[in-house]
Order: sequence, then C-alpha cells, then structure tokens
Amino acid sequence: MKYVDLNKNKFGRKKKKLLTKKRLFIFVALVVSFFVVRVSPFNIRSLLTPVSVFSQIINPQNLKQTDGRTNILVLGVDRRSNVGYVGGVLTDTIMVASIDSKKKDVVVISIPRDLWVKMDNYTRGKINSCYALGGVELAQKVVGEVLGIPFHYFVVVDFESFEKAIDILGGIGVNVERAFDDYKFPKPGFENAEPEDLRWEHVHFDAGWQQMDGKTALTFARSRHAEGPEGGDFARIKRQQKVVLAAKDKALSLKTLANPGKLQELYALFSDSLETNVGLREVERFYQVSRNFGDGQIRFQLIDGSWDSKEALLYTPEAELYGGAFVLLPKAGNFSEIYYFVQKLLFGAQ
Repeated sequence: MKYVDLNKNKFGRKKKKLLTKKRLFIFVALVVSFFVVRVSPFNIRSLLTPVSVFSQIINPQNLKQTDGRTNILVLGVDRRSNVGYVGGVLTDTIMVASIDSKKKDVVVISIPRDLWVKMDNYTRGKINSCYALGGVELAQKVVGEVLGIPFHYFVVVDFESFEKAIDILGGIGVNVERAFDDYKFPKPGFENAEPEDLRWEHVHFDAGWQQMDGKTALTFARSRHAEGPEGGDFARIKRQQKVVLAAKDKALSLKTLANPGKLQELYALFSDSLETNVGLREVERFYQVSRNFGDGQIRFQLIDGSWDSKEALLYTPEAELYGGAFVLLPKAGNFSEIYYFVQKLLFGAQ
C-alpha cells in the first residue's frame, strides 16, 4: 500500500477555469437549482430575463442525465493559505445532489471526508484529498467510483466565501438540536503553533432556535471534536445539512431575490471562488426544473449506515495500520454495499 505524499501533487492539478461574464447569471441559477425550492416565476424570470432571451436564441438542450437522473458534485473547500496540501486544498464537505426532474425527486448524499479510497493503481488516501491532488477531475472520478454513479456537473465553493455570503444575507436561523462544547476547534492562524494546545479554542452552542452570523454558522457546521453525540464527522455532516438548508431558505427568500444589491454583492464575492462547469445553456433548464419542486421533495442521506440505518456500512480500522490516522473503510471490503445503498436510494427496490 502506498500512502499519499503530502509534498507532491502527483496528478498535476489543472489551473482552475473561472467563469467571467457568465458568473452572475450562473450563480443565481445554481442557487435556484441545487437547493430546489419553488419560488414565484415572476420574480425569478425578472432576474434571469437576459439569460432567458439568450437561451431561446441558442436553443439550450436538456440537462445531462443518466438513467433519468442529473448528478451534481458539490465540494466545500478550505482555501486558507496555511491549511491543506502543497499545491491544493482539502475538501471539508463532499455532497452529491441527484435530481430526477420527471419524478420530482431530489436526493443529497453526504460522504465522510475520512473515507479511505484508491486514487490510482498505486496511491491511497482520504477522499478529502482528491481535489487537492487532482482537482475536480480526480474528485469526480473517485466519488463516482465510491457511489457507483457518474457526474454531469460540479460546483466548488470556498467556505470562507460561504461565511461572508451568510453575512450578506443577514444571517440564518438554525435549530440547534442539543447543546454541545468543542474544546478543540481549530483557531485560525494557529494551525502550526507550539505547544499544540495553542492551536485550539473552545466553542459552545446552546440548544434551541438561534440566529447565526456567518462565522457562527460556519463554526457550527465545522465542529467535529464536541463532547457527546455531537462529536465526530457524522454529527458534523448533519449540522452541515442544516446550515445548507437554512442558507438556501434565506438566499431564495423573496426579500433576497428582490434585492439586486444583495445579488450583486453575492456575485462579487463568489467571482473568484466559485468553480463550476455549468454554462449558459444549462441555466434556463435548471430554472425550469426547479420550478416543479416543492419544499418537501428533497431527501438528505449520508454514507454511514445500511438502508434501515441499523448496521453501519463503514468501520474504523486500527489507526496504526494507517500511520496513526483516523480513517473509514467499507465493511464489505469494497464499495458493493454502498452501490446497492445508493441504487436503492435513487431508484427504489430492485
């Protein structure tokens, strides 16, 4: 078994292709389509009028799909200069959105970042290092091999920009299920401080409904060393899903969509951090698809258990076998049970 060399970018990550004039329209369309909420057609069309006119001229095709579903890989990355691999950044969040526009079904699958995967025939590592080592191309390849599905689109979002976006929206409301304390939350700028105790800070959350600014929401979503049931990556993933839904609700509220100033601020913020392969040809189609969905038609799932959640699909091996690192492995020895789990989730009983 060959371990990842943190000082090499073996896969020669390609330079990020940033969109230019298209970004504002694409950003609005991504918000509408990826979080799939029904909004007044008049308000949305008033925002996308230039896109609608252009799309009619170029005759946009339907969204790409396989077996009736459009699959989108969503990565949340930490681009702080002193965090991550040389030449790349780690993905703190890995989500897959799968849309069946005919059946009006949306499934969002979260993947734990500590899942141990094969990068190529010789290299192994945690799945959260794929983007750092090989960009979106490698991330799509590896996540696709884990779940057994292809990807048609991708979105990469900088967490720091997401924090600022929440502040632009005026904060979000989140229901904290239970109170918790995390005494080892990473302190920004102290990642390599000595002694090691200087690297952490204490964060606390009370139970109940809370209004959060960007920093608080991001802390809530990223904490993973809490005491009790809120500790660990699986609890963190569930909190991330809560933050995503809350941000979606705020971003797609009529108050936000009717405010061109806020939309322009969001565009300016994401101009240098949003990475996607969605072009103008897909924008109108994404909007048309999103109009057909209601609030209750999105299902969240994470790869941590079987179909009935009574038996885990993953397990934790002895850390000594992996250089002392905490990793997760499929109990079946391969991804066959995860394939079945995903197929049943997307297509029902087979």
